[in-house]
Amino acid sequence: MPDDAPNDAPDDAPEEGKVVYDLSEWEPDQVDTLEWALGREGVVAFLRDRELTIRDEDEARVDHLIDHLFDAVDAEGMELASDDSGDAGTGDMDALGDLFVAADRLTHRGDDRIVCAEFEEAVEAVAGRSLPYGFEDGVWARITTMASWLVDELDGAGPELIEEHAGKLRDLLRQYV
Repeated sequence: MPDDAPNDAPDDAPEEGKVVYDLSEWEPDQVDTLEWALGREGVVAFLRDRELTIRDEDEARVDHLIDHLFDAVDAEGMELASDDSGDAGTGDMDALGDLFVAADRLTHRGDDRIVCAEFEEAVEAVAGRSLPYGFEDGVWARITTMASWLVDELDGAGPELIEEHAGKLRDLLRQYV
């Protein structure tokens, strides 16, 4: 194409064969959860300046994933009912603290079977609990979903991926424990 030929594509148009999603209104932990889910699904994605770029052949999968990202909590059987006591019990906070510590240990030792088993126990302890006082439904859903997915990854993912995802879960939990 000659240099003086008009260019009909806007400067911010995605490359041909690519789809760009604007995630500027998403919370950081929501973006982390989406990135994690995309990796879990094997979707190649690039995130820069709150814009997610994918291949156009993955668009339908990504649209479905975005539409149903936090529905997975119900499918996993996690309890989302509010705790009517209005007070987080000591057991709730202990369980969350144990999950935080287990995720932190997994961040550094993703190939250690004992650390993996301790993480699974911590997830089981949190899985049956109701929504702790002070937690929003969406945040609790992300925590329980990420923890459940990470347990699934323990059986087949490499230690680097396990450590990366454990770090994201730990970072999300850090603000609550």
